Amino acid sequence: MVSKFLRSIFRFRKTNISIFLLVTYACIGLIYIYDHTRYKITLPNPLLEPELNSLMESAWLDLQNVTSTFHPYGSRDNDRVHDYLKFRIQQIVSTNNGTKRNSFVEVSDDYSNNLTLLFKQQDTFNATSTKSRVIYFESSNLLVKLQGKNNSLPGLLISAHFDAVPTSLGATDDGIGIVSMLSILQNLMNQNRQPERTIIFNFNNNEEFGLLGASAFFNHEWSNIVSYVLNLEGAGAGGRAVLLRTSDTSTANIYKDSVLSQPFGNSMYQEGFYKRYIRSETDFKVYQENGLKGWDIAFYRPRDYYHTIRDSVQYTCKHSLWNMLHTTLQITNYMSNKATILESSEPTSIDTSPAIYFDIAGLGFVVISAKTLFTINCFLLVICPLITFSLHAISKTRNTWKMNNFTIWLRFPISFVISTFTTYLFTSIIMHLNKYVFSRDYLIPIFFTSSLSILLNYLILSLFEYVNPIQDFKLIIFREITMVSWLLLLAITFRLYKSSYKDTGVYSITILYFLMSLATNIGYVSMVFKNNRNNIDDHFEEEIVSYPQSEVQNNNQYGSVTDNMVAPPANEETVEHNLNNTTITIDNENDDDENQRIIHSDNEDLEPQEAAPLLAPHGSQRQESLHDMDAKSIISKSKRIMKQSLNYDWLIQFLIAVPILTFLFFNVFDLIFEALNQTVQDNGNVYKLIFSMLLIAGIMISLPVLPFAYKLNFSVGTSLFIITILSFSISLFQNSFNIDLPLKVRFIQTVDFSDESTELEYGKPMVNIFGLAGGYILPMINDLPSVKQNGLQPICEIQDTGMELCKYEGMKPNLLDYMPNEERSEKDDSYSNSLENIMQIEVLKNNRNSPDRSPYQPIEAELKIHVRENRMCTLYFNNSSSRNSPVNKVTIFHDNWHPNGDSESYTWRNGIDEFQLHKLDFEQDYYHIGIQWLPRDLYDFDRRIYVKDESTNHLGIFFHCYWAEYNTGTIINGKKLRKIPALDELLAYAPLNMSFTNREKGLVLVKNYVEL
Repeated sequence: MVSKFLRSIFRFRKTNISIFLLVTYACIGLIYIYDHTRYKITLPNPLLEPELNSLMESAWLDLQNVTSTFHPYGSRDNDRVHDYLKFRIQQIVSTNNGTKRNSFVEVSDDYSNNLTLLFKQQDTFNATSTKSRVIYFESSNLLVKLQGKNNSLPGLLISAHFDAVPTSLGATDDGIGIVSMLSILQNLMNQNRQPERTIIFNFNNNEEFGLLGASAFFNHEWSNIVSYVLNLEGAGAGGRAVLLRTSDTSTANIYKDSVLSQPFGNSMYQEGFYKRYIRSETDFKVYQENGLKGWDIAFYRPRDYYHTIRDSVQYTCKHSLWNMLHTTLQITNYMSNKATILESSEPTSIDTSPAIYFDIAGLGFVVISAKTLFTINCFLLVICPLITFSLHAISKTRNTWKMNNFTIWLRFPISFVISTFTTYLFTSIIMHLNKYVFSRDYLIPIFFTSSLSILLNYLILSLFEYVNPIQDFKLIIFREITMVSWLLLLAITFRLYKSSYKDTGVYSITILYFLMSLATNIGYVSMVFKNNRNNIDDHFEEEIVSYPQSEVQNNNQYGSVTDNMVAPPANEETVEHNLNNTTITIDNENDDDENQRIIHSDNEDLEPQEAAPLLAPHGSQRQESLHDMDAKSIISKSKRIMKQSLNYDWLIQFLIAVPILTFLFFNVFDLIFEALNQTVQDNGNVYKLIFSMLLIAGIMISLPVLPFAYKLNFSVGTSLFIITILSFSISLFQNSFNIDLPLKVRFIQTVDFSDESTELEYGKPMVNIFGLAGGYILPMINDLPSVKQNGLQPICEIQDTGMELCKYEGMKPNLLDYMPNEERSEKDDSYSNSLENIMQIEVLKNNRNSPDRSPYQPIEAELKIHVRENRMCTLYFNNSSSRNSPVNKVTIFHDNWHPNGDSESYTWRNGIDEFQLHKLDFEQDYYHIGIQWLPRDLYDFDRRIYVKDESTNHLGIFFHCYWAEYNTGTIINGKKLRKIPALDELLAYAPLNMSFTNREKGLVLVKNYVEL
């Protein structure tokens, strides 16, 4: 009874295939839910883990304090956060009476030490930029050093930034990273013992607009101590912290060995950074360029909360905080107390090639060298086809499986092409009618393409089988998929080599080919060990003297026994039940089994019928007696037929291919779309790439099922049809943005007094709104009270990137306090409430036309940029007579810090295009700079002509200064006003499905122009 039940379960029939497929999908769904929600149920238990719970609660309180106000680098609240962190650090490392708890702890403050940088930097967010820029930066980094006992062990740097963008409270970017560092420091101090390895904490400032805090670290004397870096970042707004990238295979293995609880990472993201698919950057870039090795751990979704007011404590949770804190804690504990594989191994044995890594639902972590994967690929490309061809040759030699009809091999390609083309057509409909639906939801479109692909192949392949059934059609499909995946593997192996092993996201193709090849070869092994087809035919011709002609015709619907197939599988339990009978017939009672023929008996005709013809007439149900045969011989030969017919290789093939590959590709594309689905809000044309990925995702997720598609039953087919219709309808008609998943637009208010401005915009407070094209921005602007009351006509321009820029004259910004004349101090007397006086340029020196300057000498000028309540300005150098900037030297004067006129200079012969200024002191209301540029009197290298006109030596300078505060007020004529009322109006009256972020370094940009 039990054996009969088990055999019924494992027979290759539609019901079994369908049940196994549904169970597979259910398991994948449960794993997906578990993987994405597990971090929410793993907070430390206050009773069982009081110390860990205390660390988390302390970190949560720190996060609430850090993110209580907006604190970009250009704001006074940035100093508040700096002072709070300094207080907390002193509190952690000191005793109650203020003395240091341990002698091995040391604290350093760049703000107090007046650390400045003047350096040349490549554009950190645009690797293709050829502009040469020099940056002046006053650092306020806070550093803590825990001196290790073993000086031979390279130090570990842990870093996060405490600044935020002007429109965000910075809870996850990067508040959680900062408070995690405080808790790690607290944990190390609680251990009350000196770590083996030196550990340095860098609470750095001004990451958002140039990764400057990380750059400043390398001007600090402690930078020579460290060789490893653990960078904590936030490129999303909560969820789980992912290992975005790591330096090489050795550091990936350290992560694997240390993060034993809930590891999470995938080297596809690493490839995205390598190839600049991910354009945003983190401090890890600076650290790695300066020779440090380590890990970049960050939040990565949702992007529509990133850099907006929703990046706050309200929209994150303790679970996300604990996820990053716990990961950091595991790595720090591992690194601080022992030597890693890098220190304990010979340098020649350390694998420094890029790493390929991925987690398995947070339960395990897989690491392999990209070079090793290349070797494995080369091995598979050669060995697997040899095995397949050998088995094919053996089965052909033994004549156990013969496929002479070439058209049979065209069935799956035809089905695949039709299904792919149809899926492409329906995907294009969604793309044209609801192109940004991915920003809200990507799972439903994936369900649509996957279910449609399976449904179409199910219908087409089932039709082929109905018209002309063949033996083991799944093996043919496996063979064809294997051949295509071999070509894919060859391509990605070549690409892996050409990219210097930086294509670290291609491992899924290796797994695809290996498993498909394995499933194919299992099918061939099954064919190889079957009895010879001709022998089985002889059994039927010799042993079965006669059988009803109607049954012959019935069986012909499955194809001839001698045409492209072996003896069909028998129903084992029926044969065993009738082994003692001497009369057998061949029947097909079970249409659900592929090519199933059942051997059974009829006890009514045991007597011989000598007068009966050799063959029964057409349609006759008579059976011929086999009285002249030995009963034992019949039983033995029938068992051989039965044994040959029974075939359970399909189950092994199914378990190898379907669950593993479906989970693999669903997980891969889930991670891809999690990272990319909302990037469409940064570049409108990205939707084309996303829909291409959608089509590929549907194909790859459905691919493992296709060898079994023709064996799905009607119920599964109906379910696929319903899922396809529902998911298509939702994808087509649901709104792309809602209150929970809003459209992110960018804001900047400009006041332009430069020659670049038009007559309509000159000196006016123009509001610039930048976002997706498609009718989202203009209706929102036209509904603003100020626009309607003043009859303003916004000007919109659609750009090539699929984005739209709309401008209108907004309410005047109130950047500076202004008092009546009798209340103003002498210092305030040069300022008024007029926009023209927000920024003033004073030329202190310019020797271009000086008679004392030789025509061959460089030209020098000295300027003061008068701006109040300002920390950030940028100078752009322009010379209309040359393609390259003639500026070769810039100088910053430290009037406030050094009364004797100390200064710093930077020289770059190839020309400086821009000079960025970042200062800390709000009380210093000017920048004092010097500029040197080369005359062009001798030879113009651009035009290759001699130039004698002195007017070509002029230098034009565009001045851009930024103000970043908006959530504070100003006092004007005794009244308290908001700083940027135009932004307040947008926040108050914009639709709830919109969120706002900054477009530039600040929220207000004032421009001016001077020609020297």
